Amino acid sequence: MLSHKVLLSKLDTYGIRGVANKWFESYLSLRKQCVEIKSKKHRTAVSTTRDIMNGVPQGSTLGPILFLLSINDLPLNVTGTNIVLFADDTNLLITGENINTVQSSLKSVMQDIQTWFFSNSLIVNTGKTLAISFHPTQNKSPALPQVSFEDRDIPFSTETKFLGVDIHENVKWTVHIKNLSSKLNTSLYMINSLTSIMSAHILRAMYFICFHAHLRYGVSLWGGDPESKKNLLTAKESSKNTK
Repeated sequence: MLSHKVLLSKLDTYGIRGVANKWFESYLSLRKQCVEIKSKKHRTAVSTTRDIMNGVPQGSTLGPILFLLSINDLPLNVTGTNIVLFADDTNLLITGENINTVQSSLKSVMQDIQTWFFSNSLIVNTGKTLAISFHPTQNKSPALPQVSFEDRDIPFSTETKFLGVDIHENVKWTVHIKNLSSKLNTSLYMINSLTSIMSAHILRAMYFICFHAHLRYGVSLWGGDPESKKNLLTAKESSKNTK
C-alpha cells in the first residue's frame, strides 16, 4: 500500500533530492506483476500482467529500508503516547491515573493516528489489531476504555505476543515460560538424540543455536542481562575515574 508519491516526498525531506530522488523514482516505477499457478497434473496458469502502482519491491534489500523511512515520522505526529515501531508492527502505550484520563488520551491518540495513516495513504489491518489493559492480578474486573479506529471497535485480549515474547495483562510470565519450556524440551530432545553420533564441538554449536538462543532471547530487554549490567557499570565507573 506504500504510496510512491508520499515516499519520494519524504525522501526529499530527509535530504535525498535531485538526481538521487529521481533514481529512486526510476527504481519504483514501471514495475509489473502477475500471478503464476503451477500444477503437476495441469498446465501452468499465468494471469495477465498489471502495473504496480504502490508498494516496494518484495524480497529486495531496499524494500524494507524504504518502508521504514516512510513510517519513521509517525511518532513525531502523535502525542500523548509512547510508540514502539518494528517493521510494520506498531504498538501504542497509553497510561493514566484513572479510566477517564486514559479514555481521553485514547480518543486524541487514535484521531492523530487515523489522520496520519490517511494522509500517508496507508491502511491499518484492524482485524489483526487488539488492545490490552495492564493491571494488577488483584484487580479481577478492571474498567476497560473503549478503543476504536475508523469507527470500528478494537477487541481486548488478555495476552499477546510482542516481538517473540508472550505478554500478559497482569505482566506475568506464566504463558511465556510455558511456551518457552515447550521449545526448550524439543531442542533438548534433539540434542540428546544426537549425542552418540555428533562431536562435542558440533553439539556445543547446536546448543547455542537451538537452546541457548531461545533461553536468552529478550533477557536484556525484559529481565536485565547480568552481563550487560556488569559492562554498563564498568563503563560508568571508568567514565567517573576519567573525570
